[in-house]
Amino acid sequence: MKKAWLGLGGNIGDVTAAMAKALQMFDTKDDLSVRLVSPIYKTPPWGVEDQPWFLNCCAEIETSLSPEEVLEECQAAERVGKRERVQRWGPRTIDIDILVFEGVEQVEQRLVLPHPRMTERAFVLVPLTDIAPALLVDNVSIADHCAQVDRSGVELASDDENWWRKAGSTFVYSSKKLVFLAPVLFNVRPITGTSLLLARTEIVICILLRPLRLATIVPRNCLRLMPTTSRLERSLPETMSRPFPLAPSRNFPR
Repeated sequence: MKKAWLGLGGNIGDVTAAMAKALQMFDTKDDLSVRLVSPIYKTPPWGVEDQPWFLNCCAEIETSLSPEEVLEECQAAERVGKRERVQRWGPRTIDIDILVFEGVEQVEQRLVLPHPRMTERAFVLVPLTDIAPALLVDNVSIADHCAQVDRSGVELASDDENWWRKAGSTFVYSSKKLVFLAPVLFNVRPITGTSLLLARTEIVICILLRPLRLATIVPRNCLRLMPTTSRLERSLPETMSRPFPLAPSRNFPR
């Protein structure tokens, strides 16, 4: 397994939700997991200034995938976030860049590592310093790069490092590992007794459905707080290639 560092951002729509959804998708995979996520920063546009300000964060992941395979995962998450590539450095719902990949330096048409402009960008260096200050790029630490860049306009938008786990009570289609995020079915908080009861109810449903080898749905945000999560994930059936339709969205009292 190797570490890699990603930069995420956007300035159209609910950017926090889009970034959280991408990170949650990454964290449900067998060959990729999210280790650290920075707080969110509000940053001025870079490259094309006549556009709304951005929200940005950085994440450290651990993966057995190649850099090109991680790039494919990033682009898949961008497609889920309805990213449209209309204008370079222009407005976007979400943008995910591989900044650094442990042990890899390459200049390929599809992917250059480390990211060739990352040391010029405060919107990358400031959040990256929060999670990897000693990381070396061009034999200089990220903290030192950050100290030399113009950080004017970069503002802390949220100092909660667990924001990405809390942004939406999303359910997921599940297999041996949780794979595909599904639309929100229940909007619950796992810290309440009612929410925990709902979570356990969904788990029972998953187990009962196992002999039928149907795609199942479990509340990922609740599962993360339960000690049996890993055993449950290993016990769940494979996801069908064409999952059954979901029930209409609904909310429960908090």
